[in-house]
Amino acid sequence: MLRVWGGGVYETDDFYELCDSLGIMVWQDFMFAGTVYPGDTAFIENVTQEVKEQVIRLRNHPCMALWCGNNEIDEAWHNWGWQKSLGYSVMDSTKLWNDYLHLFEEIIPRVVKEHDPRTDYVPSSPANGWGREKAYQQGDVHYWGVWWGDMPFEEYNVKIGRFVSEYGFQGMPDPKTIDSFTMPGDRNLDSEVMAAHQKHSRGKELIREYMERDYKVPEDFEDYIYVSQLLQARGIKTAIEAHRRARPYNMGTMYWQLNDCWPVTSWSGIDYNHRWKAMQYAVKMAYDRFLVSFVEDNDSLAIWVVSDCFIDRNTELRWQLMTFDGDTLKTGSTGFTLPAGSGVVAAQMALKDFAISKANRQQVVLKAGVWDKSDLLVDALYYFGKPKELILPEHSGIQLSVEPVSDGYLLT
Repeated sequence: MLRVWGGGVYETDDFYELCDSLGIMVWQDFMFAGTVYPGDTAFIENVTQEVKEQVIRLRNHPCMALWCGNNEIDEAWHNWGWQKSLGYSVMDSTKLWNDYLHLFEEIIPRVVKEHDPRTDYVPSSPANGWGREKAYQQGDVHYWGVWWGDMPFEEYNVKIGRFVSEYGFQGMPDPKTIDSFTMPGDRNLDSEVMAAHQKHSRGKELIREYMERDYKVPEDFEDYIYVSQLLQARGIKTAIEAHRRARPYNMGTMYWQLNDCWPVTSWSGIDYNHRWKAMQYAVKMAYDRFLVSFVEDNDSLAIWVVSDCFIDRNTELRWQLMTFDGDTLKTGSTGFTLPAGSGVVAAQMALKDFAISKANRQQVVLKAGVWDKSDLLVDALYYFGKPKELILPEHSGIQLSVEPVSDGYLLT
């Protein structure tokens, strides 16, 4: 599913036709976001016509899954302190809120019901603010405890809503994209140009703060760009896996955001010049039909397997504990039934069963794969520590070759 955000634009017909052909569902916001709107007759008539035209234009596209009145206005009104910060009187507040209810809970749903009664409508997203417990029990939630709230990535494993329709973390764009809007002297974290291409008031500081928690912070600018992307991928991968493990309690997970409208450090997985960040590759794997996910809790490790298939499968989990030099320390396997559209703990093991001490757990990796007879469905790696804690071999002996092929490059 893709969400067309209320702070953007209505997409062209080509977009919806592509979504139809590719089987991509669309969550369509009307173009209202993050502010209050007038309630006078002229404005209401204008909005009524706008909504009518868009609903009639888009209603017959198979991709259309949901109409949404606005982005975050309900949450902002109740949780962002607008009344105090903007100096609204009781009379002002009463009028503005009544105008809001009239537009988003009367006018727009009436037009939608008249012209597209098959497609559901919600007045606003999210249903409840992420600081309220109710947000994780019903409706959708925009979870920003990670990033805005400074919470660690591990909090994604705890704050799981029924439908998490926004969550995100920033990563820098590709170096070639940065080259397109900078001169050589601008290519450092403290330059005015880089600051102009970062629109979050604490964006640069938050990326570094989170990076210090999990990674060794590089001094070289291009290395820093690379690690910022690894950091972004790590965070969003953690969230998606937590959401998928939680089904059927959680049945919706949409990260913020897919792409950019200009070259900038942002939450996107694809930068302005259509170059994939590390996050986009991580998201592609995390949303695959099958998923292997690891949950370490105190002295045990659970290996989860999630399936989006429509049939049950009799499968086998095979795991291998290896050193970073490639030496196998231990192996194991277990058969299990992988139910359709669900997730299961395929194996639960005590860390002591791996026979690794705390001293050397930063020098090994666990590889786990799910097999259906001779077919490998999915595999994944698990490291017993944060990236900055891993003790990597100085001389890996790995040799890399790149060979052009008809549809790209072959790396061996």
